[in-house]
Amino acid sequence: MKKFVRILAALLALLLLLLCAGVKLFMAWFYGSLGRAIRSETLQAAAKDSRNDVFATLAVLLGGGVSLLFGLDIDGWLGLGVALFILWSGISSGSTQCLI
Repeated sequence: MKKFVRILAALLALLLLLLCAGVKLFMAWFYGSLGRAIRSETLQAAAKDSRNDVFATLAVLLGGGVSLLFGLDIDGWLGLGVALFILWSGISSGSTQCLI
């Protein structure tokens, strides 16, 4: 019975992460479209933030899947990659607002 509960909890977590990634992907599209239409840099930055959340969520899913299937712990490398991507995204968004 305990194994069933653990599998059910893992499937529920997977479903919630996929649902959250889907909602954030829609938000990124919506904010990006609206931001371009009204020329709002704030909404375009919010679109990038939502996109970054999708990448972070997918990295968590990928790391967990690889660890579960192959026994390789790559979540640290994935976290570093996501962090560098978010850093690059933040610098590129900030450079449009400031003179560097």
